[in-house]
Order: sequence, then C-alpha cells, then structure tokens
Amino acid sequence: MNNNILDISGLAHIKSIATDFSNYENRYIYAYISAPARATHAITDIGSIDGFCIMIVKSGLGAIEVNTETFDVAPESLVIIGPNHFVKAVTNERQPLDVALLLISREFMYDINLDLNVINMKVLTFSHAPTVPVDSRACRMLRSMFESLHLAALEADGNPYTKSIARNLLAALFYELLNIGTRITAGSTLSASQSRRVAYVHKFLDLVSRHHCQERSVKYYAEKMFITPKYLSVLIREATGHSAVDWIDQYVILEAKNMLRYSGKNIQQIAYDLNFSNQSAFGKYFKNITGVSPSEFRHS
Repeated sequence: MNNNILDISGLAHIKSIATDFSNYENRYIYAYISAPARATHAITDIGSIDGFCIMIVKSGLGAIEVNTETFDVAPESLVIIGPNHFVKAVTNERQPLDVALLLISREFMYDINLDLNVINMKVLTFSHAPTVPVDSRACRMLRSMFESLHLAALEADGNPYTKSIARNLLAALFYELLNIGTRITAGSTLSASQSRRVAYVHKFLDLVSRHHCQERSVKYYAEKMFITPKYLSVLIREATGHSAVDWIDQYVILEAKNMLRYSGKNIQQIAYDLNFSNQSAFGKYFKNITGVSPSEFRHS
C-alpha cells in the first residue's frame, strides 16, 4: 500500500454529514461539520487511519475517544491525533456543532520541508493528551490555514503546482501548531519524576537532531546519555509512544527527503552525507521505511 495515500473507504459517513468537504488525491481530506444545537448527533467513528487527524473545535464536540481512552473536549479546542489510533468523536447535543477536520496521510506529512533546527522538542513530547485549549486568535489562524488547504484541493484540477502549494501550506500549519504548543508548555509544570523523564527525552532528541546524519544506533545515543540502550528505549516509548529507533529513522528520512528534493546533490552524494556505506544501502533503508526508492521519491 502507498502510505502517501489515505485509505478513505470508511469515511463516506464524514462526507455525508459535512457542510464542506474536499479531498486532494487522498493525500489529505478537509471537512467542515456544522449542525444546530439539540439536533440528533450520533457518535461518529472516524476510524483508524494511517495518517494525522487535526480538529479545530469551536463548539459541540463533548469528547474524543482515542482507542479505549476518553478525553473531554472544551469549546475552542485543538485536537491532534497521530497515525493508527482508533478514533470516535462524541458530540455535545446542547451546543451547536462547529468542527473543522483535516486528515493528512502520514507520508504526505513527512514529505513537507521542515527546518529540524527550529523544532521545539519539548512541545512534541510534553503530553499524551490529544486535546488542548486554544484562544480565538489561534482558532482564526488555524481555520484560515485549513480553508486554504480546502481551496487548494478544490482547485487542484489543471494546476500542476497544487502538490507544492499543499506542502508549503502544511509546513505553515505545522509551525503554527508548534507556536501554539510552545505557548502552552511555557507555563506548564511537571512533577520531579516527570521532569527527569522529560529531561532524558529532550536530551535524546537533541542528540538525534545533531547527530542523525552520522549515527543511527540506539547504543550510540544511550552511551552519550550514560544509560543502557534498553532503558533509553523504554523511556522513549513510554514518554512519546514511539520507539527510539522510530525517532532516529524519522529524522534521517526527513533529512534525506529534504536533500533529495532541495539539495541538488545526486543520490550517491546524499548516501555519503548520511553516512551510508554505499548508495545501495541507503536505497534499501529509504525504501524499507517509505515504500519508495530515493529516485522514485525525487521524481514524485
């Protein structure tokens, strides 16, 4: 299966209840759902999707169920859920329903050009809760970005630049989400045990951000942190929901994708820069994670 494409076979019900809906080649889906208060609102199964789910909730969504855990959703909230979680949305019938939804395929999200040096790791690892309150300014900003992606999808036919437009809009959206997260975490406090765990996670991700082009083994990072690879692996999985190997691989792949698309270097040079023994080893690594070869990605 091409992970650049969302499996939307189970999303017909979302399109049927959406006030506005667009789908850009199954790479991302936008839906705006609006209904009056006291209408009959069913529990909506968004399902398990190999992609990212982002919701801007103005009102009417009482809770979100992620796998078996339920989280309350207040008016003017942001909901962010990563890939491969089973999601249900539970509406609050006493409020008008006003929700903007964006579903983005995992690989299309990873395809955008991001500056790894400016990403705030504390934001990415602070909390497992998928919901955060946002102020009216942030709501307006995010809504405008959603609507720009919606218009890009609607006007995609005959526009050879839609993919590039969408990539850049998603990059802007990601940075704005980081901005919101930075403001939230700036005033947050942690217990002593949480602080130690988060400190380890931040140290690991800081090391990966600086050394991923040369080092891909968990053992290397564990030695730098004076802990065992097993303990590091447990810490990272418990804190982030992803393995240490996954984090290293994502950094390497994001770096590789940026180099393939923007550096102008040939694949052999990129393999050398990323400390692979040869072009073939780099190609196997890249295809194993992304499902496509470096040359196929470069020409996509």
